[in-house]
Amino acid sequence: MPTVAATDRDTTLMNAVATVLPEKSNEDVFSVVEEWNDIQERLKKVPYQMKLQIKEVLRQLTFLEATMLSPPPRKVPTKGAKKKEKR
Repeated sequence: MPTVAATDRDTTLMNAVATVLPEKSNEDVFSVVEEWNDIQERLKKVPYQMKLQIKEVLRQLTFLEATMLSPPPRKVPTKGAKKKEKR
């Protein structure tokens, strides 16, 4: 990647912008409050079966260690056609 030399004017402008707009870390900007409120509103409106599905996904996200080591909650379909029994 080619490097670009900054002139004194560019450096002065960057310093001026840095004093006006302080740099924020990702920690300061990151929030899931809006999404969480939307999930709670959705839970009030959806049928019971969908509530169970949403709860299961939230459980998988929350308890990642437990979900990765446990068997699936229902039988997982396999690829391909079912084998025929020989007579």
